[in-house]
Amino acid sequence: MIARLIELVRPRFQPKTWEAFRRQMFDGQKPARVAPDLGMTLGSVYMARNRVLAALRSETEGLVDSL
Repeated sequence: MIARLIELVRPRFQPKTWEAFRRQMFDGQKPARVAPDLGMTLGSVYMARNRVLAALRSETEGLVDSL
């Protein structure tokens, strides 16, 4: 189920946005570490996480509605 959600959502985002999300959520890295590694501002790293999480939540609502 998670893999399918990722397949649906990942193409909507630029690679750097997805990488910032992935490193925070899957690798457990702190945003303050991710930002300089990816050449992003701290605010952009937080925004990337929030945008991807919002897209994932939106997709899960659609899945629940279709059951």
